Amino acid sequence: MPEGKAAVNRERATNRPRLTTQVSLYRDGKQVFAGTPEPFDPARQSDLKRLVASGRLRLGGDLTPGEYILQVVVTDALAPERTRTVAQWSDFEVVK
Repeated sequence: MPEGKAAVNRERATNRPRLTTQVSLYRDGKQVFAGTPEPFDPARQSDLKRLVASGRLRLGGDLTPGEYILQVVVTDALAPERTRTVAQWSDFEVVK
C-alpha cells in the first residue's frame, strides 16, 4: 500500500469501520483541552476508502493569546495495534 494511504478495516457483520475521533488542543507543548473520544458514523459516506469528516470546536473567551496546536486523533478499533491510531494537527494563533 502506498505511503499515506491506509486501508479502512470493516466489521464482517456490518461491512462498516469502527472508528473514534478525539480532538486535543496544545499550547507551549502542554495539553490545555482534551475532547472525549467520539464514535465516527460512516453512514453518509459515499466511499469507505476515503472518509470525510468535519466538526467545530468552540474556543472560550478566556483562552490566552498565543500559538496553539489543534490535534485530531482517529482510532480504528479493528486495526492491528501498530496501525490503530493516526493523528493530524494544525497550528493557529489566538490574538486579542
